[in-house]
Amino acid sequence: MESRSNGYRIWFRPVVEAMLISGSTMFIGGTFTKVGGTTREYLAAVDISTGALSSWDPNFDDSRVYSLALSGTTLYAGGTFSTVNGLPNKYLVAVSTVDGTLQSWNPDPKAYVLNMALSGTSLFVTGDNFQINWPDANNFAVVDNTTGDIYLADLDLGGGAIDCAMTSGSTLYVSGAFTQVNGQSRQGLAAVDITTGTVLPWAPTTNAFVNAISVNGSSVYLGGNFLDVNGDSRNGLAAVDATTGNTLPWNASVTISGEVKALYTTTSQLYIGGDFVDVNGLARNRVASFNLSTGSLLPWNPLTGDLQDIVKLRPMQNG
Repeated sequence: MESRSNGYRIWFRPVVEAMLISGSTMFIGGTFTKVGGTTREYLAAVDISTGALSSWDPNFDDSRVYSLALSGTTLYAGGTFSTVNGLPNKYLVAVSTVDGTLQSWNPDPKAYVLNMALSGTSLFVTGDNFQINWPDANNFAVVDNTTGDIYLADLDLGGGAIDCAMTSGSTLYVSGAFTQVNGQSRQGLAAVDITTGTVLPWAPTTNAFVNAISVNGSSVYLGGNFLDVNGDSRNGLAAVDATTGNTLPWNASVTISGEVKALYTTTSQLYIGGDFVDVNGLARNRVASFNLSTGSLLPWNPLTGDLQDIVKLRPMQNG
């Protein structure tokens, strides 16, 4: 839950905002400062099977991690933080998945990073108020994940903004607060060819926000607080065709106590993260997993210990 007072943002409960899996490890980022009673400030690693907390502990000292991307043993983290491992590094950094050390890569954005997607050496980044501090890019920019150089993505959103991005091959899928992309009508969801910049026909619609996107083969999974997709009843989770955008039969029929903020798919499972504490009436502490074939909720519930947040005040960038 978020509250605003005198230009400050106050967070009252922990949220899993981002998740990635590498081998037997799940990396989670969010608003939490403790996992199972052990201090982990905004970023942690747990065993995917047992839920055991790893000793891996880069310290994002002062604020939340919104998004994660992985390349080999380098984990990219974006958020509202301004220091990492005690060093001044704002909003977008790279840390080692081996020992948590901060890498020298430093694009140095001057505004919050909310989401990102990696394709080759390009990191597609969405953020808060980029147009003031980075080149005007509808809250969207592209960063070289080797050099840290920043350049523009040629997308005209008609004054709208991108909130979430995900790549699959040569396709970039985006969601956000926009009604057109490069002059073509798109209601908050769109796909763009990364190579040519062409807006693709993919154009599903929802009745509310899409917070997360994950691609698995010919299916694109959506997570958010919507209740329908393309006019079909879907409660916060849905699957659409990666080419046509049509709603797929897959339906988790989920009843959730909060909002889906993060998605991650494997060959057989869909993992979700958010601010919920139960799914379909069963205890699930901010993360849960579904069968990709049937949509059924799986027993997986690794974060059985408390996920805690120390309530903090921090300045808001946009009043």
